[in-house]
Amino acid sequence: MKYELLLQILFTLLGKEKVSARELAEKYEISTRTVYRYVETIEGAFVPIERTSGRNGGFAIPDYFRLPATYLSDKELSALLSAVATLGAELSSTDLNSAREKLIATRKRRFATLPTPAPYVIIDSGSWGDADSSKGKIALLNQAAEQNGKVEVRYHNNDGVFTTRVLRPYYLILKQGVWYVYAYCELREEFRLFRVGRMAEITLTGRTFLREEIAPPTLDFTAMLEDKITFTIKVEKESLSAAEDLFGVERMQVNENGTFFTCQMPNDDVLIRELMHLGSSVTVVQPQELKEKLKSAALALFERN
Repeated sequence: MKYELLLQILFTLLGKEKVSARELAEKYEISTRTVYRYVETIEGAFVPIERTSGRNGGFAIPDYFRLPATYLSDKELSALLSAVATLGAELSSTDLNSAREKLIATRKRRFATLPTPAPYVIIDSGSWGDADSSKGKIALLNQAAEQNGKVEVRYHNNDGVFTTRVLRPYYLILKQGVWYVYAYCELREEFRLFRVGRMAEITLTGRTFLREEIAPPTLDFTAMLEDKITFTIKVEKESLSAAEDLFGVERMQVNENGTFFTCQMPNDDVLIRELMHLGSSVTVVQPQELKEKLKSAALALFERN
């Protein structure tokens, strides 16, 4: 336990400019006296720690100090390389692939061959019909976001209308297997969330934009939705597991009348598709608008088959 706490404190110090003894004590639920003792132990391992006293005092590790890459075990490094390789392939990122090669170079004597990328996990967000096209769009949007480049897209909206828009991509978001891009839309003059799958064409304009400071942790995914709907459904036992995976057990309410989920999602065909996956075990309680949409979709499917 002591060894684990020492490591946790060390990485906290490495990740911040300055940390007070009180902050460390509260974070790891130990006394400030114990904090000082652990800091002394870390210093004994030849890690330089600067101390400042007073109201804004605390501990800081100088910027020049870096942990060697060999600090990672082979198992830890292999797991990191697999994750980097998987994400690099998904985004077609040359930076991630380059970073992977540099990490491998730190252990060239131990790795006779490159570690197998993601041996137990395969991520493929491309469509069944044309995976290369889908990945190409994601890679292009990722490039634009990295380089603050504007893109022109031909977008198919919820009303079935194609519009041409110039976007300033900020973040790519993968939510329940669906890729979105959070971007400033010059047509609407506001930030919006766009589904990548609805983009028929994407072109780099060659123009750049001045990126605003918007930190990912402050983004409210639901608030970003252009068109959203709050709904309540009743789910029978045979589809309960699938509903928990889809909506989250924290949104489940159980009473004498059955099991219910109240959620907020994009008001588009994705929601209808997911509800149809649950089959006859789902009943829309509200709103009436969603009931009608689900009925129409089911009826259309029935009439075509």
